[in-house]
Amino acid sequence: LASVLGPPFSVPPVPTMAMPPLDPELRTTIEKTAGYCSRNGKKFEDMVREREGGNPKFSFLHDGCEGNQYFRWRVWCHLQGMTEPDMAQLLAQAFPIPSAEGQAELEGLMASLTGSKDSIRALRSWIMSNEASIDWICVQLQARVDAL
Repeated sequence: LASVLGPPFSVPPVPTMAMPPLDPELRTTIEKTAGYCSRNGKKFEDMVREREGGNPKFSFLHDGCEGNQYFRWRVWCHLQGMTEPDMAQLLAQAFPIPSAEGQAELEGLMASLTGSKDSIRALRSWIMSNEASIDWICVQLQARVDAL
């Protein structure tokens, strides 16, 4: 297959690391596709992009679309020879996630957010005390807003 589709990618510059999408199906699709593309080359990616052009499940193959930065980062990691545990460790270091108790506390604060100064102040205080997880927090807040 590689001989038909051309040589593998030349190693691109280090892309910006991005958080994986919240949607587990999208994350799995990105991770599998990144593996295939890193093994089979740019022409393979172009072929998938063309074949799946109208399929929203593969919109991450287009610059600026949801999941594109994560896809680019995953392809780069594969080209560097990184393993799944290597990538998981890098993600955990770059985007720390609060403990299960902290996640539950955020969920409770968001559920009780009424617009009152006290509820806003409590959420703001929690966010500030967990600023190391700000990327994860932003994703959670965005998901909450999208669900409204």
